[in-house]
Amino acid sequence: MSDAVKCDTELMDEISWKLLVCYNKLNSAIAEFNSFTSDFGDRYEGQAENEIFSETTQTIKNHLEVLKLCYKNLNKYVINTRNELVSLDSQAAKATEKL
Repeated sequence: MSDAVKCDTELMDEISWKLLVCYNKLNSAIAEFNSFTSDFGDRYEGQAENEIFSETTQTIKNHLEVLKLCYKNLNKYVINTRNELVSLDSQAAKATEKL
């Protein structure tokens, strides 16, 4: 019986891919939100230029940027973990072969 680490690389690749999809969708959402706020400001000039509007839109933008960073860093973590597990699996397999 082998003590090798069992790494499901296909599953980890799928998770990584889905995180990238979310990251890209957030980029699109941020671009659409920026366009919306710009259009809103143009259409309702004077009415949309108050502190509450700018603070609210800036808070939303900040939250979207943080979420985007979370997806990006989680994707990197999954990739690094996958690579490390593959390496450990390979090393464990080699050690088992020597026995």
